[in-house]
Amino acid sequence: QAEPHASRKVEILKAHPEIKELFGPEPLTKYCVAGTVALQIFMAVWTQDWSWPWYLAAVYVVGATANHSLFLAIHELSHFLGFKDHTLNKLCGMVANWPIVFPYCITFKEYHMAHHR
Repeated sequence: QAEPHASRKVEILKAHPEIKELFGPEPLTKYCVAGTVALQIFMAVWTQDWSWPWYLAAVYVVGATANHSLFLAIHELSHFLGFKDHTLNKLCGMVANWPIVFPYCITFKEYHMAHHR
């Protein structure tokens, strides 16, 4: 089976060529990453004395949402969509990876790009 992203891209651009104006790095990515990492650190400090039910609720609602946001940022950064400079994308990915238990941001790119082939 052919890789679905390329053919879908062609279909979308044919129907909506104006979308091409949205291609390229998103300058707000670094701020979203920094804010989300700061939120995770803040929550880790703020919730350390909470009772277990409230702590687990905060972990589930705030922590999981923030982690998902960081996973998405790492995905976008693996496509070099945070900065024009590839090194800055990698560094921002490493920052996004800080609150996540397993360091994967660098190896993710290799495996994710295989999905696009």
